Amino acid sequence: MAIISQQALTVPLNARQAAIVLNRLPRTVSGRAGAGGLVRVLQVRLGLALLRFVHKAFVTKSDGGTDEAGTRWRPLSPVTVSLRASKQGKRGSFVDVLKKERRRWREVYEGALRSGADRQSAGRIAWQAARREGLRTLFGTGGQLARILIDSGTLEKSLRPGVPPEAAAFSPPHVPLQVFRLGNGQLEVGTRRKWALAQHRGAPGRRPPLPQRRLWPKVVNWPPSWWRQMTTQAVRGIQDIIVHMLRR
Repeated sequence: MAIISQQALTVPLNARQAAIVLNRLPRTVSGRAGAGGLVRVLQVRLGLALLRFVHKAFVTKSDGGTDEAGTRWRPLSPVTVSLRASKQGKRGSFVDVLKKERRRWREVYEGALRSGADRQSAGRIAWQAARREGLRTLFGTGGQLARILIDSGTLEKSLRPGVPPEAAAFSPPHVPLQVFRLGNGQLEVGTRRKWALAQHRGAPGRRPPLPQRRLWPKVVNWPPSWWRQMTTQAVRGIQDIIVHMLRR
């Protein structure tokens, strides 16, 4: 007599019954025999677990850190930070950027460009001049606006798992602009946010160049911690399928 316990459910099982269940399990998990709904739930569960890793890594890299796969994003250029600061200032979310101060920053920036500096160097020169002259700019807010690839937050939100993996259901939860497709033995997760692919791949030929900021690592570069947790989620999902088969 063997006992399988899952969330306080105990099912008595003799050797013959165990052999039947285990022989059917590969076909069941592949979707070729019975328990199709739970196989789909298993796919959703794995997709949610993967999104949880991707989202956590996104936030880490956005804040200037290195994710578990060893990836770190190139910081935003001073020009991008300045433009974002001006936009945020118009909404009154941070210290106001006065028009004359923005105009002065632009004068120094464009003068540096005319002298042969590239955009990033020109932005740095303009910021240094702003500090020397005591201009009130949003660069003085402790970097609150410098989170990489997070402006409106739409891209970051599209990569959030809608529910924890343990709460997976027959269909993926709806998350705006999120890609979550289930296929025969495969699943696809990602984002439909505009420009996300360009950021993921990089566009060195673009003017100005767009550095590559991978949203997730290649599968071969997944860190061991991802594989361990994905395996744990898969095992728990298969346990659900086994318990379902034993109760039939």
